[in-house]
Amino acid sequence: ICSKSETVNALDDFSSTIRSDNPPVFTVKPDNQDVIPGTTVSFKAAFTGTAPLAVKWFREEKEIVTGSTCFIKKDASSSSLELHSVKPSDSAKYTCQVSNDAGKVDSTVVLFVKGAVLCHVCKPPVFVRKLEATKLVTSSDTIRLECRVTGSPEISFKWFKDEMEISPMASLEMVNCSVEDSGDFICVASSKAGNSSSLIEVQQTLFSWFPEFSDKHRILNRKAQ
Repeated sequence: ICSKSETVNALDDFSSTIRSDNPPVFTVKPDNQDVIPGTTVSFKAAFTGTAPLAVKWFREEKEIVTGSTCFIKKDASSSSLELHSVKPSDSAKYTCQVSNDAGKVDSTVVLFVKGAVLCHVCKPPVFVRKLEATKLVTSSDTIRLECRVTGSPEISFKWFKDEMEISPMASLEMVNCSVEDSGDFICVASSKAGNSSSLIEVQQTLFSWFPEFSDKHRILNRKAQ
C-alpha cells in the first residue's frame, strides 16, 4: 500500500513526464517602414510560448544592444525596438528573434530611410585585372591606365597621383608623358557595398630623362661592337 507522500510524488513525476514546453509563436509581427531622415522608428512584436522567453533584435546579422540611438523594450510577451533620428545609413533588414527550450522563431522587416539605396544582393568592387606594378614610359609617350572591375550596385571611380585626387573616371590617359608624370597612381573603385584599389608606379626611362647620357650610351655600344 502506497503512502500519501509516495502518491503525491508519483503524481508529480507523471505531470512532469506529460508536460511539454510550447515553442514561441508571434501574435504580432513588426511591419516594414518607409520614413524620412530624422524620424523615430518603432518596431513592435508580441508572442506566446512557455517561459522563459529570450528576445533578441538584429540589424542584418549583427545583434543590437540598447545605446545612444536605439532602445530595446522587453516584457514577458512583447518587445519593441526604437531607432532615434534615423539616417539613410540605417536602412537595412531588422529581425526580432524569440526563443525558449522548445524552439526559435524569427520575424524580419525592412527599414527604408529616404535617400538610401537598399541592396539585398550587393557585391563589392573586385578588379578583373589588377594594374601592373610598374609602367615604364619614354618622353612624349601616350599611355592609358584603366580600372576594370565587377560588382554592384553602381560603381564610382577615383584616381590619385601621389595621394592627390586627379580624376573621377574609370580610365586615365596621359599624353606626351614627361618627368612630371612619373609617380604612384592609385585607382579606387567604390560602391555602397565596399571599395577596392589598385596601384601602379609610372616611371620614365633613364634615356628620356638624360638625352646626353643616352647619346653617350649609344656611342659606347658602337665601340663595344
